Amino acid sequence: MLAAGLTPKLQFGEILWWFQANASGMAFYDADTQAAAQSVLGRALAAFHTANDDPSVNSYADANFLRTRLYNYVAAIQSYVLSQCASAAFELLWPMDVNGPDNCKLLRYINLPSQWMARSGSGFDAFLIEGYQYPGINHNLDQELRTRGRNSPGTKPTALI
Repeated sequence: MLAAGLTPKLQFGEILWWFQANASGMAFYDADTQAAAQSVLGRALAAFHTANDDPSVNSYADANFLRTRLYNYVAAIQSYVLSQCASAAFELLWPMDVNGPDNCKLLRYINLPSQWMARSGSGFDAFLIEGYQYPGINHNLDQELRTRGRNSPGTKPTALI
């Protein structure tokens, strides 16, 4: 890309905890994450059963562990890429439909580290919001408008983040 005169861009999106619950709960419990939680928290990670579980369990310690793990993973990739190509640009593709404030409180909290909430210091040149599930599966254009920062006629503005 550099040889062609283009700025290399890397989009993050699938790095988020996209897991949905099954009969045993959320899928945060792979061996590596369990071992890291034991090391950091000094105990096993709390049992989260749905995307809408309360992130404040254990005074947010468990959700903050997962949030920090995500942030550190992305930051390590960014750091490596920048060490190879200082002009690289990064964008975050953030799926609001699986991180919604109304039905995915746990995933929304984990998948939006506080460092990403302001452009300065986030490490991202762009923050894109998608919500394919809203019009495609839910057939709800009012929800889809939230991904664009718009609202249905006659409604109050909604906060994206």
